[in-house]
Amino acid sequence: MLAGGFDAQSQRWDPRCTERRRAAYWGEIIDEHGLVIGNDDRPTHYWMRNECEGASIVDLSLANRPFGKWTIVDGDQAMGSDREIIEWEIEVENEEEAAGTQVVWWKLAATWEEEDTEHAEKLSMERARGRVKVGAESTGDDVESEPEWCQDALRKVLDATAKKKRICARSKRWWNGEITERRSQLGRERRRRYRSAATAQGKAELPKSIRRAKDRM
Repeated sequence: MLAGGFDAQSQRWDPRCTERRRAAYWGEIIDEHGLVIGNDDRPTHYWMRNECEGASIVDLSLANRPFGKWTIVDGDQAMGSDREIIEWEIEVENEEEAAGTQVVWWKLAATWEEEDTEHAEKLSMERARGRVKVGAESTGDDVESEPEWCQDALRKVLDATAKKKRICARSKRWWNGEITERRSQLGRERRRRYRSAATAQGKAELPKSIRRAKDRM
């Protein structure tokens, strides 16, 4: 998988292109490795120069296998940039998929109560009952297995007592509804390429909302 803002323009991936720029190198890479272009005809970049506005495809998604999904994320994910946020999936074999890992974390601060602490302590003691503690007489195998046991025990206790959340690359603990609304507003304005006071205000208010959310952490 190869993706990024290559700033290369060609009719091969952008029907709006009128002049090729930096396209030869990437065309050779695509041909040499038999890469598939995941992009559709939607622009990934909006620009404004000399009071003229335009749109183009300069952010490419390339892979050596078919794309299962390629899309531009909805406006509520906009970050105020002149580039779109792209989401994609590629087809993988079952063995590759099984080898993948899912990242999870547990949301404690907002929902954790005293009774949850008591429940967690009870579960921890039950799991540790009868287990020999690591000490001077422990073998090397005992010492090496201890961290794995502790990690497994902690995971099972948290699974039973805390709210589990799955995270991705865009996940942020400080994210809240105010930031979502700011991004949504800014994304709608930018997609209409509506250069107005509303756009300027949206760009100014989004980072302020993010700073306030982080300060409250």
